[in-house]
Amino acid sequence: MPTGPDPTHADDPRLPGLLAAALKQQGIAPELGESVRRLVLGSASPLEFVCCDSGCSPCNKDYMRAAERVLVGLADGPLQHRGGARSRPWWAFWRRG
Repeated sequence: MPTGPDPTHADDPRLPGLLAAALKQQGIAPELGESVRRLVLGSASPLEFVCCDSGCSPCNKDYMRAAERVLVGLADGPLQHRGGARSRPWWAFWRRG
């Protein structure tokens, strides 16, 4: 079961549908979906999506929530976080390269 971003998700046939549903739920325009896709595939760092508390919409938190939703869908259930820390979001464990 996946624990976070993974480039092999690009070949998953469920990705487009899960991505579209997550974007809709978070209120993100489909044209901005590439950012969420990059988070899911691990080609973008979660550190690039830090909320600045300016009240913008969509907020960087929305992008992170959408990516989390897609990853949960790809995992067919709750994400299994490394180290058993289920209370922390997946990006707390994300490591580049």
